[in-house]
Amino acid sequence: RAGNAWARYGADFDRDGHASVYDPGDAIPAAARYLCAAGAPRRLDRALYAYNHSWAYVTKVKAIAARYRARGGGRRGPLPGRPRGSAPCAAIPPPLRR
Repeated sequence: RAGNAWARYGADFDRDGHASVYDPGDAIPAAARYLCAAGAPRRLDRALYAYNHSWAYVTKVKAIAARYRARGGGRRGPLPGRPRGSAPCAAIPPPLRR
């Protein structure tokens, strides 16, 4: 099924001429697109569960994210070039179109 998700959400986001599920520059924005399509950030639990059908996985990912935030990770405020309050999913870069 990952191949089906990659076919729909994957692309050459880093614009190196190759779309690769193994390249973080392509895979991370593709995963973000998938999660947004599944309901993130408003329905984060649902989106994470859609990504990996395990409530234990959902719990673990949220715990890791909480630790990351507690240690000062993550971004506060608007993304560069985005107005305050703009949707996080709108910040995903567009893929390279040929």
